[in-house]
Amino acid sequence: MMRSPVLALAVGFAAPLAAVFLEPSAGAHSGGSTRSRVVDRTVVCSIVQGNPPEITVRAQTGTRVFGDRSTWKFRANASFSDPSATRPGTYAWITAGWPPDEEFGRPASAQSLAMTTRCRPSRSRVPLSTAGLAGGVASPTVDDYDCVVPRTILVRIRGVFRTPTSLRRGTREQLAAAGPIQEGTLAIRTQAGKQIALATVRESGHARLFVADSCGPSS
Repeated sequence: MMRSPVLALAVGFAAPLAAVFLEPSAGAHSGGSTRSRVVDRTVVCSIVQGNPPEITVRAQTGTRVFGDRSTWKFRANASFSDPSATRPGTYAWITAGWPPDEEFGRPASAQSLAMTTRCRPSRSRVPLSTAGLAGGVASPTVDDYDCVVPRTILVRIRGVFRTPTSLRRGTREQLAAAGPIQEGTLAIRTQAGKQIALATVRESGHARLFVADSCGPSS
């Protein structure tokens, strides 16, 4: 269930920069939007590879640099990825903790919430609830689960920023926004309404992860 933060997140979060920020006032493939403190979008994602198809969900409680409580070594973060995809990478991620001084031994990105354009917008309702899920506080060394899922899943990502932010078009199918997040949530469920996973992050560094019985610790 636990992995080295450098190994697990270097793999899981090297791809997040090839992701997309979405918020209610912006289209999924828009290059910009009005500034807002709340980013909240639901999308439907296709998991086309694998038999059965699986996704990986991760969460990590933030840790400070030893001897310097003002500096984050790893910010609180949560993500989901499709490791078997033709173009594998992290489909959605969210991170909280400011300032982003250091991660993985290098200056950290100020980006805080993302979702790939491989998923398309959905009007489906995805409650931010832990009902039917099991879990709790995420480990500082990464909690990492593989979940068996249907071919299509619903994903909702929500972040409350301290200051208004806006979308910026990046490279490799991405939009990006930056800024300090007060609290964020990543929720995944089937189109039939069964919950798969829910993770939360807070600017204090706290992270929590809850998963369904279709999920098991990654090997």
